[in-house]
Formats: sequence, C-alpha cells, structure tokens
Amino acid sequence: MSEHRDEQSHYEAIKQTINYDDDRRLVTIGERVFPVVDTRDPALGSKKATYWLAGEPRRVLKTARTDTQNDRAIFKAMDQSIAGEAILRELAIPHPQILDKDSEGPPYRYYIQEAVHEGSRSAADLIKENALTETDIAQLASYINRSELEKEWQIDTNPFNWYRVPKEDGTTEMTYVDGKAYPYEKAWKFRRVGLLQWTTPDYVLSASNRSAAIPRERQYEELRDRWEADTSELSSWWKKYLDPSLQPGK
Repeated sequence: MSEHRDEQSHYEAIKQTINYDDDRRLVTIGERVFPVVDTRDPALGSKKATYWLAGEPRRVLKTARTDTQNDRAIFKAMDQSIAGEAILRELAIPHPQILDKDSEGPPYRYYIQEAVHEGSRSAADLIKENALTETDIAQLASYINRSELEKEWQIDTNPFNWYRVPKEDGTTEMTYVDGKAYPYEKAWKFRRVGLLQWTTPDYVLSASNRSAAIPRERQYEELRDRWEADTSELSSWWKKYLDPSLQPGK
C-alpha cells in the first residue's frame, strides 16, 4: 500500500507541473510555456489533451490529462505514443512526426507533433456520414494486414485516431495520428473490435472521450454470422482488401 501511495504521490507531483491558462491561452509545463491558438478548445481524449500551437508550421501539443484518476495508464499511454513512432516507421504506417518531447521523461508529460493538413477529415466523421471510400478502406486494410499478420505489433484502430489527409498531388492518405503500438495480443483482433467500429456507425456515435465504443462478444458473433451474406458496398471493400484470415468467421 505504501508503494502505491508513493507512486500516486509521484504522479500527482508530475501533474501539478502541467497547467492550462484558458484566459491567456497558455500551456505551462515546468519551465516551458506554449502559446496555443485561441479559437479552438483542447480536444480531450481518454488519456491526452491536444492543443493547437500558435504559429507556423502547424503543430499540435499533446499533454497527459491531469483531471482523471488512472494516472498510471495515462502516463503509460504517453510513453507508448513516443516509443511507438519507431514501430510505425518499421511498419510503414503514415503518421505525423514527433518534433519534440519532454526532456524530463519518461514518464513523458508532453510531446509536440506535426498537425495534419487543415482539410483533413477524421475517420469517425466519415463513418458517421457514410463517406468512407474504397481508397480509404484499401489503405487501412493494408496497414492492418501488415501489423496483424506479423503477430508482433498491433495498432490502435479507434476511428477517432485516423484521418483522411489530402496530399499535394491531389490524392489522400489515411493517417494514424495517435502513435500507440501494442505488443500483439491474440485475444484482441481487428475482426472482433475494429471491424465493427469501422462498419457500424453506432460505435462512433456512442463514443466517450474520442474513443469509439467497444463491441460486446455477442455483437461480434452477430457480425460473424452475417458477414458472408453482407453485400453492402462497405463490407465488399473490406472483403476485397482485408486478408481473409483477419475477417469474421476465420
């Protein structure tokens, strides 16, 4: 119990060095002060707060949330996002580059990342609007195939962490903006959780803290039972591009 209290005290001390002045639009972390854009509120995920930094080029500041209780998970997620960049490069998964990070970490209190193009659309919005394209699915499926089939790393397919980003040549690229990569866990499969989040808007509409709802086992079984007979356009794209071994019923 004493060790737990010491750990909590340590995290509380770290959190007290992270402050956001809403009136002045300044984020202060230890000795560093970050002016943030005064026209956008921070985006709050379950473990991080995202701020848009003032000035050019476009950048975002991601900090550990200080208003929740699960401190160990929060700082672990920060560390995973920073460590995960090397894994994403290895897997050739498009992602914004980390430009700077907390020099006192780990545990890391913040990092600065490239911002996606201003015309980017989150996959969560695209799912709600039934606006995903075959190109979006083909790209995402290629990333999933790459990570799931190697059985070494898994990426977070929460639709709030993926954006369709326009490129200078007029094409678009599905881009992973969070950064976490997890050691492979066979109990978690894209076909069981991620596929439902990407094919059924209810899971995005039921989101909490920018995280799509997690399907229950029964809901996955229903998807598995209807998968082969599903002739919808969206399902046909997933069948076309997602490796057969990663699809329901396998």
